[in-house]
Amino acid sequence: MKKYLRRLFIGGTIVIMILTMAITSLVFMNILKSSARSSLQSVFGAVALLEAPQEADCQAIAEKMTGMESGLEAAFLREDGTLIASAPGSAGIDTGHAGDPDFKAALNGEAGEAVRASADSGAYTLYVTRRMDNGLLLRLGYPMTAVTTFLLIMLGAGVIICAAMIVLMHFQAGRIIDRLLKPFKQINDQLHSTHNSSQAVRQEEVLEEVQPLMDNISAMIRKLHYDFEEIQRTQQLRQNFVANASHELKTPLITIKNCAEQALASTEEQQKKDNLTSIVKESTRLLAIIEDILLLNRAESGRPEDVKVVEMREVCDDAVQALQSIAAKKNIKLSVAGRGKVRANEKEMWELVYNLVDNGIRYGRENGFVSVRVDHHGLTVIDDGQGMEQDQLPHIFERFYRVDNSHTRPADNSPGGTGLGLSIVKHIAYKYGGDVSVVSAPGEGSTFTVQLASHVEVKDK
Repeated sequence: MKKYLRRLFIGGTIVIMILTMAITSLVFMNILKSSARSSLQSVFGAVALLEAPQEADCQAIAEKMTGMESGLEAAFLREDGTLIASAPGSAGIDTGHAGDPDFKAALNGEAGEAVRASADSGAYTLYVTRRMDNGLLLRLGYPMTAVTTFLLIMLGAGVIICAAMIVLMHFQAGRIIDRLLKPFKQINDQLHSTHNSSQAVRQEEVLEEVQPLMDNISAMIRKLHYDFEEIQRTQQLRQNFVANASHELKTPLITIKNCAEQALASTEEQQKKDNLTSIVKESTRLLAIIEDILLLNRAESGRPEDVKVVEMREVCDDAVQALQSIAAKKNIKLSVAGRGKVRANEKEMWELVYNLVDNGIRYGRENGFVSVRVDHHGLTVIDDGQGMEQDQLPHIFERFYRVDNSHTRPADNSPGGTGLGLSIVKHIAYKYGGDVSVVSAPGEGSTFTVQLASHVEVKDK
């Protein structure tokens, strides 16, 4: 790429120099022709003041005219092209001039003009021929040696300038090319590195005209890196989900297997009954995990289905009613306040509220409370449990994540929920263009806030 651009720069410079020299030469030659033509017109004007010469006087007149202007040539010719007299010299005394373009034009009464090498001096000469009143033709020639001299000077200067430009461009082209290619190198480095994905190409390093393109490319690279990181994160979440789901499903299955084996081996009725009770309990837990996995899958994928206007107060009342028996075991008071409507799937809204309240009950304190407040933005669930450490808050919405501290585990030391409840809440909120957040501290309880973007109206009670 560098070699190609270097050759392009140098070749372009040479072409420009050649064109410049050619145009300058043409302009200079036209200027000289105009000057020579003016000089010849002056001589013709002087001759016109004389009486038409006889052939015998032509040689003397020709010599007199050439004495008026240095380098001037003069010749008298008959209509058939025969040379009568010429000065200086007598070259070309023959009939070979009848075919000259300036001679033909003069025979037609025009001022004939031609540029060619002189037969006497060989110099580049402008010839002008006119017909006189007595029928003779006067041809004047003005040497344009300055053109030849100028062309030679231009050629020599052009060679020197081209050589100098080639040497200069050899080094300058490298600097220009490096400046042009530097942002592309930075972009290439960004594409191959995940550490510099947010680094934009700096303004002073690129040409002004290229900067908008570099900005757009840098933005696209940052987006690609972000998308790549999101893909990696999603893949890691899926791997963790498979591992955690396998562990969560394996644990009750092992318990069920062990209890079944003990029940088969036992001869005592009470032990069999205890084992069967454990089997039922673990089967229920296993079924709950599977149901939550399916619910989470529905929350993560696809558009909402069976959407209608849902009265959130009624949904919250139903979810709280379903959890009253569990709350009663810890003497936790449940309450609902406020009103609000959303466009959503009613069952998914119920699952959202149920999981938040169930979480508050499971990790609440004895004789405490869980309060649900509905408004036109969504809802808030507040409990007076013992709360969570700040470093745990970013993880509580992850699949199968459970707070490990003993003071936050359920009071009956049961295994708690499936570990998917808050993840289900998050994805249902996302599904309806909303979000969920939490504020919590050890000993101060927790407040979960769900923002829903599909509210319809507000009717506060």
